[in-house]
Amino acid sequence: MKKDQGSREDCEAAMKMSSRKAARRKHPERVSCPPGEASLTTTKDSVESLLRRARMATLSGDVGTAIPLYARAIAQGCTQPDAYNDLGALLGARGQIPAAVVQFEMALALDHRAVVVRKNLCQALAAMGFAASEAGRWSDAAAAFGRLTVLDPDSVSSHTNAGAALRRLRSPGPALPYMQRAVELRPQGAAERFNLGSVLLELNRAECEQELDRTLVLDPAHVGARVHLAVVYNRLGQLSRAAALLREAIDHAPDHADAHGNLAGILREQGQMAASLEHYRRSLGLAPDSHRVHSNYLLARQADPAAEPAELLAEHVTWDARFAAPLDPGPAAPGVPRRYSPSVDRNPDRRLRIGYVSPDLRSHAVASFIEPIIAAHDRAQVHVTCYSDAVPDPVTLRIQNAARPEVWREVRGLTDEALASRIVEDEIDVLVDLSGHTADNRLLTFARRPAPVQVTYCGYPGTTGLAAMGWRLTDEIADPPGPADLQHTEQLWRLPHGFLCFQPNPEYPAPGPLPSLERGFVTFGCFNNLSKLGDQVLRLWARILLSVPSSHLLLKARALSDQEPRERLRRTFLELGIEPERIELVAYAATPVEHAACHARIDVALDPFPYAGATTTCDALWMGVPVVTLAGERHAGRVGASLLGRIGCPELVAASTDSYVEIAARLAVDPARLAGYRASLRSRMTDSPLTNPSVIARDIEAGYRAMWRLFCAQGASEGPLRDPHGVA
Repeated sequence: MKKDQGSREDCEAAMKMSSRKAARRKHPERVSCPPGEASLTTTKDSVESLLRRARMATLSGDVGTAIPLYARAIAQGCTQPDAYNDLGALLGARGQIPAAVVQFEMALALDHRAVVVRKNLCQALAAMGFAASEAGRWSDAAAAFGRLTVLDPDSVSSHTNAGAALRRLRSPGPALPYMQRAVELRPQGAAERFNLGSVLLELNRAECEQELDRTLVLDPAHVGARVHLAVVYNRLGQLSRAAALLREAIDHAPDHADAHGNLAGILREQGQMAASLEHYRRSLGLAPDSHRVHSNYLLARQADPAAEPAELLAEHVTWDARFAAPLDPGPAAPGVPRRYSPSVDRNPDRRLRIGYVSPDLRSHAVASFIEPIIAAHDRAQVHVTCYSDAVPDPVTLRIQNAARPEVWREVRGLTDEALASRIVEDEIDVLVDLSGHTADNRLLTFARRPAPVQVTYCGYPGTTGLAAMGWRLTDEIADPPGPADLQHTEQLWRLPHGFLCFQPNPEYPAPGPLPSLERGFVTFGCFNNLSKLGDQVLRLWARILLSVPSSHLLLKARALSDQEPRERLRRTFLELGIEPERIELVAYAATPVEHAACHARIDVALDPFPYAGATTTCDALWMGVPVVTLAGERHAGRVGASLLGRIGCPELVAASTDSYVEIAARLAVDPARLAGYRASLRSRMTDSPLTNPSVIARDIEAGYRAMWRLFCAQGASEGPLRDPHGVA
């Protein structure tokens, strides 16, 4: 926050009493008021008498007597602006800034031309805004600085600070006019241009590029502008251009944590995992207190073939110890206050209040799995509250209207602490995290234990590491009993019919004929993010292509709109003996229908490892394309095995890399079998629990109920009970 209005201390000291000189003229001698003088006044004292004694007490330095005398005069109907102003000045000097603001506002209302009063009010509001900012009370800060912009419409800093507070509330729309006004007042200010460009970027407005470019014209060394421009180009699919800007930013500021972190994210999407992890570690070293940077690193590690399960667990536990544990009140114990009400109704059979927390209740893969569950919940058994951290889009509105949650709360502007308090007020019994360590997660809300039972589900392929997260929903294929339990800090609750419920896109067409019949050769395909296509994966796919002469491989990913990853992939396959013309590269589809149409070009889908697909696998199966997957050692590598097992296709699950090559190669040379899959996979899905939300919802509700009963079985001050099996 800018502070050219002065620090809070300066503001307090600068508040002036408009009547001080007049008081000195009337009372040149210093009169001491006896202690407790104010308490001796009676209701018969006139307002003028009270004010006279208040001013005398002020002149003698007896503030403790002056304040109640002023207050009594005001209570008896005083309408003199000076009295309100003087009381405000005394309160401000004592550090009671909000109370001082009230008095100054009253004084200004009585005399809107009072220069001293207006100045005092501005200084008090500035002090209040700075104090609120330092305490993280961004709503209070926005209100204080917003009022300042009305009182002083030509103050650049007031507009900047008001906009900055609103941005911290994740309210870029209301922040925009303040940043625009700051630029109007200081058009050649690089900082003001950068702030405006940043808000426009948050709003996904095309004008952001122009403002950020202008920032660099005004200040060629501006690192923040380069970092934000990189975000713009990343969104446009110009990943190499974005990476170049971030490298320039790092050249200017080698210790800029965000530049390293953003470059790591772009390299990850381009499939350069080793370089990505290197920059994530640099960012972590430069910003050790950033839980979001650390979460980004943990997500990237899920695709790292060198990451051993025990190592991943240790890294997640480290995140918990550094960021979550200090906020964790710990398991219930005598004398330890709970965030949730200690008088919670422990009736094991009553209707449960379920809360779902997610930034992805929008056009996102998570929505396609959780929307049908919310819609299918038995409302006689559960009451559903959604805490949405998403920027609303048509999918958000659809979930609100079609999935029918009883309560929908937009929580983008709430801090983790405020969200935890909101959840406590809502008396949630079972709180469900749908993000894990993915973007915009709310794990630090869960760290505060706002609900008696806390569960993580669906959004992240592994443990959160949180001691405060009691449970994780999964199944016995994705997380086999025994080994998987040792990879989690949560207790695993294994759902009997699979842990995912897929909602097919109704716009997808019916599966078409085999493309190999028309093209004369088999086409393998993968539509996963390039971050999942490591060197081991590419080498294995090259083996498959070599074993099936003339076959092609079609890769589809957003990053392939950029030339650099296209050239790198073709170069890599050429080194592995695969001619460039056998590799087909397709950029990210603009619409769901275009995405579905791409399945008409592939005969067999290849699942990556050690981070398998989920939505991509379901989409392929729905379009009649069989998916070959390799069952790994941890959840991230076993989702494909779970999905295929649920629709009765275990023959497509490989236990080793050699088996993976063999299954794919044999399938490719058996057109009758491929045609059978093309004709039957959609019906297999519709006949399975995978697309039957009522089945999965009942399983999940049974899990919530069992967890709740375990909680109810414990004493009011005992630690949480643990189910030894975790199987519904």
